[in-house]
Amino acid sequence: EHAAGNLLLTRGDRGSAVELLRRAHSRLTALGATPFAERVHTDLAACDFRSAAGDRTASPKLADLTDRAYATARLAAAGNTNQEIAKELLVSAKTVEYHLSHVFAKLGLTSRRQLRAIL
Repeated sequence: EHAAGNLLLTRGDRGSAVELLRRAHSRLTALGATPFAERVHTDLAACDFRSAAGDRTASPKLADLTDRAYATARLAAAGNTNQEIAKELLVSAKTVEYHLSHVFAKLGLTSRRQLRAIL
């Protein structure tokens, strides 16, 4: 369910992906598979920011970010390294660099400290 949910996310079927990810999280939690459940929780948070990390509509620039870019920015602002972010979002470190460079450019930022201040 977790892998299928991620596949649906990459194909743009967010609604079905969230449903599968929620089922996977519930099942893994019931089994006591905490590390796996935490990974699914991270993917769910990346899918649904308004319920997982607050409303982005307060800043028009933040609202312009893609969900993945926002997830990357949120994790960077929390103090995670690019490698940690990549592991959490199940992407490469290069993908994290890509998203962060676009986040910094769109928001007119030059440091993670500035990013932390606006998030």
